[in-house]
Amino acid sequence: MPQNDMDTCDKAYKYLVNGLFGNDYFESISRVTLVTDSAAAKKWLDSVIEAQRTRQSVLATKENSKIYQELMF
Repeated sequence: MPQNDMDTCDKAYKYLVNGLFGNDYFESISRVTLVTDSAAAKKWLDSVIEAQRTRQSVLATKENSKIYQELMF
């Protein structure tokens, strides 16, 4: 989910990823915050969110793999 609590003049995009949400206590097993200033990463993350919302798959491409690696390392 995109986070809207960042300063409006901040050029970074912040996403909160909840892993295994919905156990007996409705809490996440893990939580990761992704922060990026890359418009390409924002576009990719938004497409992942939309795919999850509509229960569709995300196509893995070389470009997506590069963006993913930049976010994780």
